[in-house]
Amino acid sequence: EAFHRVPCSPAREKAQYLDLQNDVTVADLRVAIAEGFTDIEHAKRYTTLGIGTDQGRAGGVLGAAVLAELLGKAPQVARTSRARPPLASIPLAQIAGRRVGSAFRVLRQTPLHAEHLAAGGVMDPMGLWLRPRYYRANGADAGTAAPVEAARVRAAGGIVDCSTLGKLEVAGPDAAAFLDEIYLTRVSSLRVGRSSYRVMLREDGMVLDDGLVLRLADDRYFLTTSSGHGLHVLSHLEHHLAGHTAHRRVAITDCTDRSAVIAVAGPQSAATLRAALPELIDPVAALAPMAFCDVPHPEGALRLLRAGFSGELGYELYCPPARAANVWRQLVAFGMQPYGLDALDILRVEKGLLTTSEITGQVTPFDLGMEAMVAQGNDCIGRSLLDRPAFHEPNRPRLVGLQSADGRSPFLAGAQLTTTANGTLPAGYVTSAVFSPALGQTVALALLSRDVSFGAVVHARDPLRGASTPVKVVSPVHFDPQGLRVKGQP
Repeated sequence: EAFHRVPCSPAREKAQYLDLQNDVTVADLRVAIAEGFTDIEHAKRYTTLGIGTDQGRAGGVLGAAVLAELLGKAPQVARTSRARPPLASIPLAQIAGRRVGSAFRVLRQTPLHAEHLAAGGVMDPMGLWLRPRYYRANGADAGTAAPVEAARVRAAGGIVDCSTLGKLEVAGPDAAAFLDEIYLTRVSSLRVGRSSYRVMLREDGMVLDDGLVLRLADDRYFLTTSSGHGLHVLSHLEHHLAGHTAHRRVAITDCTDRSAVIAVAGPQSAATLRAALPELIDPVAALAPMAFCDVPHPEGALRLLRAGFSGELGYELYCPPARAANVWRQLVAFGMQPYGLDALDILRVEKGLLTTSEITGQVTPFDLGMEAMVAQGNDCIGRSLLDRPAFHEPNRPRLVGLQSADGRSPFLAGAQLTTTANGTLPAGYVTSAVFSPALGQTVALALLSRDVSFGAVVHARDPLRGASTPVKVVSPVHFDPQGLRVKGQP
């Protein structure tokens, strides 16, 4: 026979405890009923019955039965309150679920993924994306294939899948003013139909990301970010729009999956685009550097941008994902062979262009040689903190180029730089190192203390791999310092 409590006077009910953790008594339930909390879920919250760590396992059933009794109902019809987990112990495997192995971090594929596999692309995860490092037709491994692919781009041309770039659209009457507060240099001065390279800072003055800004209309912009920073930049913009710029009439849309991007670079890039895609004959001829246009087509409009970050004449094609594979095949059919990420790194390091390894979250625009941008005086997020004395100390890092002192010895990224062969205090480190087929030697970018002058010889020390290589400090731009090739000149 069920037994819930000893009958007693209302005065003694203050000593009849139902929940020993929260000190809930029968008298408390009477007060709850008097206040109108007659449902067990309401009485639970009014009295704190069963909301402790036991989640009702100790006093929940007892309290529900007594509540029913006080309401004149049979205890057998009492309804207990809903308990939160953990109601009972569970195995850790149940919590892990399917998020183990390859399911722990789901990898994304670009619209051109099947084309890379068909061409023998060796796919590697880069952040959340699967991207081709190199193509087997050009070599057995990245060390042999990437220089072949990079040299072919310099000699004739090539195409690379850049669909993983972050893409954001910012629109509204206050879009220009809002982006002026985001970027280091003013965006409102950009003309419609033009694009420009821009850099944004964090609140503490450190470089957050770099990319292109395209002005589509007076009140509409299209932004690109590095592949690994797309979501971070989106969060950064939304945070500031919701915060101190909440009065701005601006809408931000993530367009990363809305278009695939094919970058075409090399001396023959313009001629190949005109031959492979007839609708681009006139736009290619008319586009000035950093200009863009939208080209209509029955299968989906293309956005053609004359910009390239390989040091060669280059274009970027933004196209609907459903059309991307056809455009890619047409370019291949007319002689533009694909190249992978390792070859892209070679091309960028040769030209002194930033890779993801230089934007570490600990570098300022001064460290990356962007003094001219800072000098424009735009009052953006993080700008005021650039005046801190610590950012101008003589041992702050700056971006430099490195080449082996003997012109042939290899060295690797990650090596620490010391001013003497046996030094123990590093003056910087190698951020990116590649074998340059154009120069026939290893070249690199590094962050090195400003008190080390150009022309000095320092030592790239790599004790984990048993290497120490004398290297010469040079300009970051190793190849075509005059920038003639990007203009289409030999």
